[in-house]
Amino acid sequence: MTGKRLIRDVLIPAIIIAFLGAGLTLTLRYFHVFESLEFAAHDRLLATHTRPDASPAITVILETEADLQRYGHPLNDGQFADILNRLTAMKPAVIAVDKYRDLPIAPGSDAFNAVLAANDNILWVAKHGRTAFDGVRPPKVLAGSERVGCADVPIDSDGRVRRYMLAVGSGDSVCPAIGYLATALYLAARKQESGFADNDRGSVTLGAHRLALFSGNEGPYADEDRRGYQVPLHFLRPLARSFTMSQVFDGAVPASAVAGKIVLFGTSAVSLRDAFDIPRREARETTIPGVMVHAAAVAELLDVADGVTRPSTVQGRTILWGITAAALVAACLVLLPMPIPVAAGLAGASILAWLPLASAFAGNGIIVAPVSPVAAGAMAMMAALAWRALREARERGELMGWFGKHVSPEVAHAIWQQRDTFADHGRMPPQNVRVSVLFADIRGYTSVSEKLAIDKMIAWLNRAIAEMVAAVTEHQGVVTRFAGDQVMAVFGVPIPRTTEEAVRTDATNAVEAGLAMDRKLAALNEILEKEGLPPARVRIGIFSGEVVQALLGSNHRYEFTVLGDVVNTASRLESFATEDDGAAARVLVGGPTKDLIGEAFETRLLGAEKLKGKDAPVDIFRVLSRKPSQHGESR
Repeated sequence: MTGKRLIRDVLIPAIIIAFLGAGLTLTLRYFHVFESLEFAAHDRLLATHTRPDASPAITVILETEADLQRYGHPLNDGQFADILNRLTAMKPAVIAVDKYRDLPIAPGSDAFNAVLAANDNILWVAKHGRTAFDGVRPPKVLAGSERVGCADVPIDSDGRVRRYMLAVGSGDSVCPAIGYLATALYLAARKQESGFADNDRGSVTLGAHRLALFSGNEGPYADEDRRGYQVPLHFLRPLARSFTMSQVFDGAVPASAVAGKIVLFGTSAVSLRDAFDIPRREARETTIPGVMVHAAAVAELLDVADGVTRPSTVQGRTILWGITAAALVAACLVLLPMPIPVAAGLAGASILAWLPLASAFAGNGIIVAPVSPVAAGAMAMMAALAWRALREARERGELMGWFGKHVSPEVAHAIWQQRDTFADHGRMPPQNVRVSVLFADIRGYTSVSEKLAIDKMIAWLNRAIAEMVAAVTEHQGVVTRFAGDQVMAVFGVPIPRTTEEAVRTDATNAVEAGLAMDRKLAALNEILEKEGLPPARVRIGIFSGEVVQALLGSNHRYEFTVLGDVVNTASRLESFATEDDGAAARVLVGGPTKDLIGEAFETRLLGAEKLKGKDAPVDIFRVLSRKPSQHGESR
């Protein structure tokens, strides 16, 4: 395939198909068609980065179902004051309470307020509301302070948590997340900064490092709501170390588990329904208490501050390039000039390669979204296969329009398989080819046409021509012209011969076709005699040499033909007068054809004769029969 044709037949349609496939994929992605599959792939890729140890800086105190039975629900202010005093006595860095407490519950309210007032490292959760009536306020003593955080958690369409809100609300009404507040207070105690820079609203500062905020179009997400200063939540570490509330009251929590740590207090009681589904990780439950979600977020924020390498998720623009590349590669492979099963297999392999490629990227800390490129590649492959099928059907129709009715099925198949050697995008450029040309003309046709009615004459002629055409096609020839009672056939087209042996074979086939006409017409004549019809006998002339094969005609109608002196000489051989010996077919060949067929046939030299329109004499041979084979048979 030439470079020009490669661009026209492969590259340009592949680019068009790729852009259409990418556009359709992006549309389906926008409407979250692939989201569940993308989530599954995203979770599986992230799981390769799971770390073996829980964060050593975090301890969680859980209010269990057994604790509810033992201490009742809700805890009164005195009980809360007691547990807070026990925890503060062990000198934690931060205590973050994930329990709504907007109203006092006697007894012990004064003690409860006192412990909150005395310990500025105690944070409390509140519910951010759009109005003053749909939120849940913190304990009254903390109202208006910077020790109040919110606990809103965004949930993905499959019901799982993969993101964390660092803040809720906007403008003057912003509530930071309880997990972010706990992290910021802990970092401040370590003399490390945290916060959002006015000049970089796309990331959050954590110590000496920055964490990019969720963009809404990364990884498995497409146009997702990104309000609330969200960050991806990967759940890479095991769940934080935990103790029950009863263990705190019983003094069973070692001081080392609390001292200098971030302590989060929340419920795991099933009856209180504060639980979230998270992505599956090996050897870990997939439904965890809400306080554990906050603990996981704190652990990941601290890892960023400590400079721990964190997997990065590809952004929307990179995903777009991946989708386009997958579609373009698949389309190009399908459209390359190779058998369709091979092309489809290579395209399918290129599409499936995105899965191990995604794993390889994940191994290097880059989490890609493989489903969308795979989908784009698959759609592009199917579209390219359909386009190729339509193109080949059209080209095959044109090609078979030139040859299909006048060649054998084997030749037709060979023409189609090797079409690139002689046809260019449905058009055949002129080519020099070595061929053997056969002309066959019915003897006495004029007198027959005068004796028979027109309908009977046409029927008689068609029966004779049918036998002649059959003889040609059975010997790999191409019938190129019908002119009344004359048939022209060419052996060696349209696929150019590249070896001398192939040229000899064509000459042999032409002579075999002439002898086959003799046999077929002899058999037909026996039938015609019984029907009271005249016999059909033909003169045949065969000549070999170089001609030009081409399409002649206008844009509306083309005809395949060959041109050159060889054609004229074959025609003159057919009309050369010899004695009529009553044979069904008289076969004459010129010297070049005799040289090509060698001694395979019984021939008789008629002499060197000057043919009409020829200056030089031509050696003329009459072919009598095929010489006996090694087994003593002749054809």
